[in-house]
Amino acid sequence: KTFEIKLCVDNAEVNSKKQQLLLKELDKNGVNYNVRKLQVGDFLWIAVDGDNRELVLDVVVERKRLDDLAQSITGGRFTEQKLRLKSCGLARKVYLVETKASYLSLPEQSLKQAVVNTQVIDGFTI
Repeated sequence: KTFEIKLCVDNAEVNSKKQQLLLKELDKNGVNYNVRKLQVGDFLWIAVDGDNRELVLDVVVERKRLDDLAQSITGGRFTEQKLRLKSCGLARKVYLVETKASYLSLPEQSLKQAVVNTQVIDGFTI
């Protein structure tokens, strides 16, 4: 049996002009993707068989800009998102943290500690 691998991109990731750049980069690099509402994470991969059945592969990615990570921590969303990711049933959970940010609402050391805790205590790949 053959499968086609597709990257699923959460539609919340492509709602702004800046985020549309992501889709342009995916197109430019020949990535097979589709945009849809994901229940958890920002990206995951599926295998589609000849009968158009979709099988979710065992990786989910949550993307965060550093300033968004700071806001998630102070607003309580970070803990809730980690719990949802941990209970989603997929073995590989990845936080993709984009470090370029001009304004942070938390000290950089606090953000580094949150990243380390998420790796060591929660078992995520960062």
